Amino acid sequence: MEGGLDLVDVGGKGENWGQPSWDAFREVLGGTTSGIPRWFFTFLGVKSLVGMPPLYGTHPTIALVAISILTFGSLSPASATTETLSPAAQKQAQALVAESPELTESALVNDVEVYSASTGVSVESVLRQASSESAQSIEAASSSKKGKRTKKIGNAKHKGDVFVTPAFTGGVNHGHTGIYSAKPTIVEAPGTGKKSRSTSASSYKVPKKSYKMDVKTSQTKRNKAGSYAYNKLRGKKYSANFAVNKKTGSAKMNCSQLVWAAYKASVKIDLDGNGGLGVYPYNIKDSKHTHIYKTIK
Repeated sequence: MEGGLDLVDVGGKGENWGQPSWDAFREVLGGTTSGIPRWFFTFLGVKSLVGMPPLYGTHPTIALVAISILTFGSLSPASATTETLSPAAQKQAQALVAESPELTESALVNDVEVYSASTGVSVESVLRQASSESAQSIEAASSSKKGKRTKKIGNAKHKGDVFVTPAFTGGVNHGHTGIYSAKPTIVEAPGTGKKSRSTSASSYKVPKKSYKMDVKTSQTKRNKAGSYAYNKLRGKKYSANFAVNKKTGSAKMNCSQLVWAAYKASVKIDLDGNGGLGVYPYNIKDSKHTHIYKTIK
């Protein structure tokens, strides 16, 4: 989103009722929603993180007025901090940040609090599950060793194919993933400080033990997902939060969120292999919907 509210499709039905997305809402508030009461989100009719439609179709003008009250008035939110969490939740939050070196504690707590407010699941429960999923992601990637990107990945068999490759950040391997918007073209969220982009597959280099996969569906649906990635998901800023990243309309995205969103938003296929709160690259590799047709050695 650049310079305004990111209006989203309510419930994925192709109906734009004017609800601002969570990411747009947070951006207007300066990046935090900590301390905002849950009733306020319900009043605004902001789309929930799990795809449930709002209770009220709030007009954008009302939403803007309400946001102004929050931004300048007595309900102005405080910065998120782990100090308000229980000792166990603090420990889980700190572990998540350690396992995602580009993620800050404040950004993590902000996103977890928004998720908690939208679903009714406690912050402590969200952090506990997210911490478990992060550990599972690292375990799933553990068979892949750190190596130089010396192998050209090359073209896909089909438009809509995906790939997963080892990728280390601060010594932690959660992997990396992207989608083929055409046989010779990749769309990906490359990392911190960079916007999602398209790039040529012929010159794209990966380490050994990278995987090229197709999705077990019709070519028509693969085509839709590839086109959606190219037309809708390029040019987005990067998000380092994988813990609760299963949102299709985010202003910021990470690599696995982008690939997941391309299929989820366009053809309703969920590529998350374990069905958790967040989707990681190796969740896509291990999904029942994907099939490895080439391992790069």
